[in-house]
Amino acid sequence: NLRDQWEKNISNFNSEHPSGSKYHSSSYEKRSRLFRPKTRSTVRKLEAAMATAFFSNEDIVDVSPANPNDPMSIGASTVAKSMMQYRLTNTVPWFTTMVTAIQDAAVYGVVVSHQYWDFEEKEEKYSLTDDSGAEILDMEGNKVLDEQVVTLKDKPVIEIIEPENFRIDPASDWYDPVGSSPYVIHLIPMFVQDVMEKMDSGEWNKLSISELLSASKEEDDTTRLTREEGRSDPLDNEFESIDEFKIVWVHKNIIRKEGEDYCFFTAGTDYMLTKPKLLVELYPWLKEDERPYVMGKLNIEAHRLYPAGTVELTEELQAASNDIWNQRF
Repeated sequence: NLRDQWEKNISNFNSEHPSGSKYHSSSYEKRSRLFRPKTRSTVRKLEAAMATAFFSNEDIVDVSPANPNDPMSIGASTVAKSMMQYRLTNTVPWFTTMVTAIQDAAVYGVVVSHQYWDFEEKEEKYSLTDDSGAEILDMEGNKVLDEQVVTLKDKPVIEIIEPENFRIDPASDWYDPVGSSPYVIHLIPMFVQDVMEKMDSGEWNKLSISELLSASKEEDDTTRLTREEGRSDPLDNEFESIDEFKIVWVHKNIIRKEGEDYCFFTAGTDYMLTKPKLLVELYPWLKEDERPYVMGKLNIEAHRLYPAGTVELTEELQAASNDIWNQRF
């Protein structure tokens, strides 16, 4: 229901005549087929307006105390602002995230983001030393080792997801699409070696590489191919000879059962990678009935789950502009 229009929007945004256009027919092979980049210009103006609104001063966010007469409330707002300012300046690529978000909303009509905390740690062994810095040896002359936990990653992440890789129920409430859907499915392309690392660590169930590749195949995604403008599909395994570097598709499934959300991962739709767990166990900072995904929109259209984006609304004007220019040329 959505792909045909999305692919037209992507083509117009990429300054290419959409599929089915008369300019692709043989009768126009020797005639003028120029494309006036009005659509791209319109979206660029939206991005510029966003940049002006969000980045016109040094403070990325403004946090005010709930009670300006309470010293504790003033102190809390100051700390919260400092933390947000640090994260959005040093950890989260906030400008790129915002440009991507408004661009997706203009082209597809919606933008989907995934909020989570990227945390990773591992145990490392080290030699114990005495006060002089010399290594301590046991009775047999071996080094005395101890273990410590080292943090590798510890930061918040805002990930903009390709709309074609995010599935919700079409009967969801247009007010709250993600929260009202009985299920949420996030299709995640991953390298085989990354999946195997999770299996080796015990986080995911064990599967062979052949089982992964057989279960996680995906047909060529027309929306992704249109976005790549005729380039080879970056997620295609046809030209990759090393199995560990091939792409497999992992599904992250969030299912509501008896009023509670459960989350589990699958390799395609054939193998369970994890057992279902309560969503709050994986995302302990979530509030009740909250999910780590958000769907936003640029244009509000009442009672419509996927509203038209700016590119779709200006589609006919772009076609008329092309026709007038090419006829005159």
